[in-house]
Amino acid sequence: MKPGDVRVFGGKKSIVAAFGIWAERGKDGWIHIHMTGDGKNFVHVTVVNNPDSKYRYNKVLFRDLRKLLIFYRKWFFGDEGCETEK
Repeated sequence: MKPGDVRVFGGKKSIVAAFGIWAERGKDGWIHIHMTGDGKNFVHVTVVNNPDSKYRYNKVLFRDLRKLLIFYRKWFFGDEGCETEK
């Protein structure tokens, strides 16, 4: 799959969508996990692990995306963010 590809999955009620995901440190000092899609239907989402951030705070989503990045060796921040595992 390439970014923007969408396929039907498990019948008519689900899809599999390809999107890009990466992490970087924001200007605020916190790690930001970014997701981007085809630029039309799914443009860009930023998730952070900071409840006071102006960006989308979601501890569970951050944890799961962090695990995904770690699994594929795309997490370059050591143990940072591991508090979401608790």
